[in-house]
Amino acid sequence: MRVAVLIIFAVTLPTQNFAFQAQRPVFEVVLVRSSAEHSSAARISETAAGEIVQIQPTNGPAAVAEPVFSTTGAMRLQNMTLRTLILLAYKDIPGDDFLTGGPGWLNSDLFDLVAKAPVNTPNDTQRLMIQSALADSFHLKMHQEPKATRVPTLLVGKGGAKLQKTADPAAISRCVRVAGTTPARHLSCTNMTMARLADVLPNIATGYVTQKAVDQTGLTDAFDFKLDFMVAGRPGTEPGSSFSDALDALGLKLEEQKQMVRVQVVDGAERLPAEK
Repeated sequence: MRVAVLIIFAVTLPTQNFAFQAQRPVFEVVLVRSSAEHSSAARISETAAGEIVQIQPTNGPAAVAEPVFSTTGAMRLQNMTLRTLILLAYKDIPGDDFLTGGPGWLNSDLFDLVAKAPVNTPNDTQRLMIQSALADSFHLKMHQEPKATRVPTLLVGKGGAKLQKTADPAAISRCVRVAGTTPARHLSCTNMTMARLADVLPNIATGYVTQKAVDQTGLTDAFDFKLDFMVAGRPGTEPGSSFSDALDALGLKLEEQKQMVRVQVVDGAERLPAEK
């Protein structure tokens, strides 16, 4: 079994490990180690609500769920491949197809990352902290390459958006499943920008959307809204109850459009040493 431990109390990291900026914030304390649990589903825990987010494997690498970070700064990422950790850390990677290169064990070795950030650290800052931990632990080096491809694009429909500005700008930005009968899915979304909605579409509309979308609505406010639709692929789904219909009720639409995106290429990563 591969077991390796790294504890960091540093304030900054060497700039040569950084892919796209000279300096990133770091956790107050971070532990990176080989996972002791080699189960089939990676998971993220220690969320604000004590919720566990399951990341179920597909035929290829594990599908990535939107990370939910704790306002306490406590983080516990368990049973993750390095590929999954990279996808969690870099929110601008649209999907698994946009991460290439790297050694074979990038997709097989499993790791835990347990860390502590200051209270109320913004989610995007915590992602940068994960990037720092990966750069330091694995000497991860990457670069970006432009790529023109067709990606799901979130747009305003012909009749205009039918959205209400959020009633509480301080509320957690999220979509929560409310009581409903399977196969219906009822989501209540609070304090959500369209950019964030585009990011989490693969998680809230499983089966309809397989990768992060590009937000081209031009809407910068945060909104409160509901999404009601039938789970994809269930027999007997009634017309007018797809996720597309749910978006249409909000004056939104999702189309595949050719976009110039950046692909992350893993140039190198050092495997954590095995226990002797």
